[in-house]
Amino acid sequence: YMEQEKTMLKPVKPPIKPIAVKEPAKVKKIKEKKIKMTLEKNLKSLVHFMAFPGPRLGRNTMYGEAPEKYMLDSINWIGKHGYFKGIEITLIKDHEIRQKVINLLKKYKFYITFCAQPIQLVNEDNLIAETDISSIDELERSNAVNRLKSYLIEAYEFGASNFCFLSGKDPGTENGLRLRRQATQSLICSIHEICVYNKSIAKKLNKKPMKITLETFDRLSENNCKNQLIGPSDEARELAEIVRNNYGHDIFGILYDLGHMFLLRSGFDHEEVNVLRSLAPYLNFIHIA
Repeated sequence: YMEQEKTMLKPVKPPIKPIAVKEPAKVKKIKEKKIKMTLEKNLKSLVHFMAFPGPRLGRNTMYGEAPEKYMLDSINWIGKHGYFKGIEITLIKDHEIRQKVINLLKKYKFYITFCAQPIQLVNEDNLIAETDISSIDELERSNAVNRLKSYLIEAYEFGASNFCFLSGKDPGTENGLRLRRQATQSLICSIHEICVYNKSIAKKLNKKPMKITLETFDRLSENNCKNQLIGPSDEARELAEIVRNNYGHDIFGILYDLGHMFLLRSGFDHEEVNVLRSLAPYLNFIHIA
């Protein structure tokens, strides 16, 4: 990963006022800072549940069910190796194992990112709509937001500095762009609520608020694709501008995965590396794959 410094551009009014959310007062102008894009000047982090998916070629780690020894041994290996100063983790269901992992993470003083993406994609109990926090239905949207709020609390238990999630399934354009636009407004509303809740928890715990980070995925309905609302980088940037500049959430940013580049399309062509320059002011993290 490459962690980016905070920045904020001049406020831009959203095209449609998000549902059930009052727009805040004017946001103070903040000078842009230079963004360090060179690898050696940025923190390098490892996605634990991808590098160590589970014993015997399983996927236990992503499901939060990896054995205690496997979890502790893998984190010890990363810590002793010394190259990675950050680690990206997800839920751990067993309370005792989770506490031992937390203690080990403290030992190595990792920069910790909590990943809710596996939780959202697996959707184990199938209680949340596939559209997740971008659901147009208010009840479905609220349920999805509440799920992420519960994992915000767990993320603080881990000592996380960054919280990552995804947008939810794209509603498609079979009947035009209306549903997609409504879904985007629902997503903005959800991100606003998550950011506000995040700051309130941090205040109670007397901690610095975590960064809130949306990962972009493909918008393809083909097999083995994620078909997420966000999505193409131009739309991700526009959304980040609104969340930061109109709602004042400078802790919000984008996670761009270079491995998704060939699946992120604008028209018929896939995205290219130059999109990073456009996204740069709004990047919290980058996956190099």
